[in-house]
Amino acid sequence: MKRFQVSGSNSTDLAEVRFRALDWGIQFDRSGLGREAWGGRGEACFTLIELLVVIAILSILVALLSPALSTAREKARQISCMNNLRQLGLMLMQYAGDNDGYSPRCLDPDGYWFMRLTKAGYLDRYFAYVSPAYPDGVGWDNNMNVVTTGLKYLCPSLKKKYITDAYFNYAMNSITFGNTAFGLPSYSNFRKVDSIQNPSARCWLTEGVPSGGGYHVGGNATYPPDYFGIPGRHGGGLLVNVLYVDGHLGLIKRADLNDNRILWGWYSDVDFFGGPDQ
Repeated sequence: MKRFQVSGSNSTDLAEVRFRALDWGIQFDRSGLGREAWGGRGEACFTLIELLVVIAILSILVALLSPALSTAREKARQISCMNNLRQLGLMLMQYAGDNDGYSPRCLDPDGYWFMRLTKAGYLDRYFAYVSPAYPDGVGWDNNMNVVTTGLKYLCPSLKKKYITDAYFNYAMNSITFGNTAFGLPSYSNFRKVDSIQNPSARCWLTEGVPSGGGYHVGGNATYPPDYFGIPGRHGGGLLVNVLYVDGHLGLIKRADLNDNRILWGWYSDVDFFGGPDQ
């Protein structure tokens, strides 16, 4: 540990004043001028001004590095979200493989799409949504008991603050994969995954919506400029992770969500359940 002197009284009966800068491992003595004996040897000392200059330089470096660190943290969150979708995609494919090629619907008498996966044993304690009643999240175990601990696959960019309704973790494309809540005959159908042409361009799952119906997305075709209610959790709200039907993942611009017939399918077109898909 170095010792530093601050010029002061030469009185020999003045009590020695020491104060330490613990983070630096430095001790200052008010006992003489500019030099002191340490182990019998004279040593040169830093001045207080020099120390402040070093602190100022370090502060500048921290300020310069902060944006880069923030960008790195956001990229890590986006990758974590994408990995969640990858795992959910593998479960959906396994479910389809075990059920004659059919995907779960967004909503049916068995519940939400993730509840069907949970009942069938593919998923357990999935982080379904946050809400005023469950501000730290809620899910279901394989026995369909409501659980609030040990939840999995949470998007790290899902904001839990200022919740006025349920905010779902991830959502299914209901235009393609059906939703009994709409009361339309076509929405009552289950969809075979291999019946979808251009599966590399069709959304299966994406980021959830902060609403009571946020388990699905795209159900009423188009909401310009609302982007189907998807807030965009990445890239400063400009980017959205998407799981496609063929199992690959993509990061797309939020602005590309609207009026995208290939991404969602279109319930008013013949290629929706009733005709050849595009």
